[in-house]
Order: sequence, then C-alpha cells, then structure tokens
Amino acid sequence: MTASSGVLVDIDRPLLASSMWRAPFLLRHDLVGHPLVTRDAVVRLAGERPDYSISYGCSEQPVLSTGPGIERQGSAVDAAANIENNRSWIVLSYVDHATGYGELLDAVSTGFRSVLAARDGPIRARSGSIFMTSPRGVAPAHVDRHHNILLQVEGFKQLSVGEFDNEAVEEAELQNHFEGHNHLLRLPARFQTFTIGPGEGIYIPPYRPHWIVGHDNVTVGLSCSVRTRTSHRVELAHTFNSKVRRLGLRPRMPGVESRLDAAKAVALTAGREMQDARRTAARQLRGRFSSGK
Repeated sequence: MTASSGVLVDIDRPLLASSMWRAPFLLRHDLVGHPLVTRDAVVRLAGERPDYSISYGCSEQPVLSTGPGIERQGSAVDAAANIENNRSWIVLSYVDHATGYGELLDAVSTGFRSVLAARDGPIRARSGSIFMTSPRGVAPAHVDRHHNILLQVEGFKQLSVGEFDNEAVEEAELQNHFEGHNHLLRLPARFQTFTIGPGEGIYIPPYRPHWIVGHDNVTVGLSCSVRTRTSHRVELAHTFNSKVRRLGLRPRMPGVESRLDAAKAVALTAGREMQDARRTAARQLRGRFSSGK
C-alpha cells in the first residue's frame, strides 16, 4: 500500500462486506505526512473555506453533552494555528470541494465505495471532513447517518463505538437526532473502545453511537462519509418517522422492512416536491403582481 500506487487505504473487502451496518473494524492507511492533511494544511483551509463549512469550539466537553458547548472567541484560523494550547477543536467539512481534496477523497475511498455499491446500492455521494483537536479533547457521543471511515493522521485517541440493546431507547435517541440535536442523551450499555494512532483508521456503520477522547497530543484525522442508495432511503425513512411521531403515531423503525422504508422515502420526497412546487408558484405570483401583470 503506497501513495505512488494510488492505494491510500487498505480495506479488507470481505470484512467490510460482512460488517456493513453491523460492526466497526480497524484498517490501515498511508496518509501520514500527506501535505493535504497536516496541521499547516488545516490552518490554510480554515482561512480559505466558506464559513458554513467550518465549525470550532472548546474541546473540554463531557462525553454526554446536552448543550451546544462553549463557543470560542476569535477566528477559525487562530483556533487552528494555536491548537496545541488553546483547548479547542475544529472541523472542516466538505473539504472535497477544495482544490486537490476531491482527488484525495476518491483515492481514499475507491475500495470502500466499490464494496458499498455492490452490497448497498449505487453511491449517491461521498464527502470528506478534517478534524483537529487539542490534547485530551473530547468529541461527545453522536451518530452519523451514512457509512464512514475515520483515518487518523496525527496523535492518538480512544474511539468508542456502541449499539443500543433497547429498541425504545434507540428510537428515542434517533428521534432526538432527527429533531436537530447533535449529541446523544444516553450512552449504549454495550460498546467497544479502540485506540487508534497515525496510519490507523476505523469503519463506523451508520447510526452507531460513537465518541472520542484524545490522548495528551494534538490529533488530526480525515473522515470519508459515503451515502448509498440504501443509507439514503433509511435516512428519509427516519425523517418521515420523526414527522409522524409529532402527530402521536408510532411508526416502525427503519431497517426492519425495506419496502416500508421505500414507501416512507417516496412519501417524504413527494411531500418535499409539493412544497417546492408551492414555493415556486408563490414566487411566480408575487413576481407577476409586482410587475403589474
């Protein structure tokens, strides 16, 4: 596995095929020292990327965080440049839109995407984020909606990945997530903790609770998230469920019956299209009235 060969991540394809949606597993990569994922690269990107794609804050957080966290003063560039001592975290999202990073994400995710496409339907999107955190920083417990590989480039961290063994608790946490809350309110009773360092990574299945505690070092990592036809359908089904629960209904959890998930996805998509059509018609009417027609 070398950068010159174009293979940057060593994916055990049979293991991925058997672990999809089910279990995390460790992997190896060849990104350590790559010029696009160094501290200097993060500082540069923090000054170049649009504000909507940059988040940063205080890294001294509990694993279970019920609030938005402590906001940092100053600029994202300052947060990134002084990461060694300022007890901060910074996330640069959608880095695949920055020069050179799209090609990097393609190279990183080639094997990953090919297995997912064969088992989970066509790939709808892939996106990348870079994370950098001060020593002993914490990323509170949360879930992600799509297949994800996290590649550690600098420093060591402990990453825990769990699974709720109570469907009612899982349903409540996912409802909370789809209502716009970033973090979990409860931790799963069962979880695995992995220590990962430079050159190591991990696959995290969709909707698996996970959280991170850094060691006494700055950590830098790259994540690649892949949206498949199936993960997109499940996301829409969860969104549908979140809406109908507000009406007092108790829909079945997504993933139990794919046809039902598909029906929910179709209904939600149709509803959104109707809303978009109404908005378009309203804008057109306002334009006619304002022009006197």
